[in-house]
Amino acid sequence: MSDHLPISRALLLDETVQGEPLAALLHMLACPTCWTVHALYGHGFNRTTVKASLDTLTRAGYYRRTATDISGGDILTSIELATVPGEFGPPVCISRVFFAARADGLVKIDATIILPQKLNELELLGHPIELIADVQGGPGLRDQIHGTLDHLHAGDRWFRDGDELRAYAREVAA
Repeated sequence: MSDHLPISRALLLDETVQGEPLAALLHMLACPTCWTVHALYGHGFNRTTVKASLDTLTRAGYYRRTATDISGGDILTSIELATVPGEFGPPVCISRVFFAARADGLVKIDATIILPQKLNELELLGHPIELIADVQGGPGLRDQIHGTLDHLHAGDRWFRDGDELRAYAREVAA
């Protein structure tokens, strides 16, 4: 799967795609990280209408969100965009597993499809966050990592920071 959307042909518009749905489609085609409701909202789109815009684009054949089972029982979420209705480009995987460190010595290891928002939410808990690593993956990979680092488990999805955890994060992300 790709991490960007190459667009090599003209955009053929359906008459039902106007206003905010059109703006959302053009933004997603141009912005390498804006493929979800949360990401579009973060880039200034109206929170109450952006979901309706994606629904319009889905019905018109310009937007598709899929979940794919991969080996090891993991599930990855992907987005596909089309410049011609129904002729989708390559899927872009938006599923990420991340390692985010707090200054108090704890590291959150979790899975998300909205990494920037997840990091912002963690900072709102009162600690600056350092993104140590992130890698394509979903809940299955997250659970595998949790099992490997179980001896560092501090509660919920938090682990004790240190050289071993950071080396493992770099290895997983490589």
